Amino acid sequence: MSLGVVFYFDDESNKIIREIWQRLCDKGICSEMLDTKSIPHISIASFDSNRITEIIDRAEQFSRTIRSFKLNLTSIGCFPGENGIVYLAPKVTSEFLDVHNSFYEYYKDEVFYPNQLYMPDKIVPHCTMTINVDRKRALMAVDMLMDECLPFEVTITAIGFAEYYPIKYLQDYTIYLK
Repeated sequence: MSLGVVFYFDDESNKIIREIWQRLCDKGICSEMLDTKSIPHISIASFDSNRITEIIDRAEQFSRTIRSFKLNLTSIGCFPGENGIVYLAPKVTSEFLDVHNSFYEYYKDEVFYPNQLYMPDKIVPHCTMTINVDRKRALMAVDMLMDECLPFEVTITAIGFAEYYPIKYLQDYTIYLK
């Protein structure tokens, strides 16, 4: 089973992103994010493990070692390949990198098999806008997103876990302001 580890946003940011997802759906570009009842997020890790419960349980303690922080979604990007992933990307901050690195440091003694694309030296932080669309619709999404209200600020308020595919949300822990 694959497990995703994500940062969730504040309510206002979730509202803005869901409205964008709705406009993408209304224009016939992509409904996947709405159809799967996705929660707006930035993924920080993905791994396979048969010890999912232990990993999630330990995360509550990890969530107490970090504080809520802000990111600015400043640009639009897409990943190469056939998945049609278009995303909003944050300006990467030292705070994001520190928290991301500390997550991997916290779990360094665990035997899990991380997806190398999310490792500290390789991650491309992103908030997915479309997935599983053809090239034409991906380009339509980019065109539409160019008219959106970028940049905008999001606040990271929780760390969460989800199995995939299909997506099954398992647990999240609030990150408090300190």
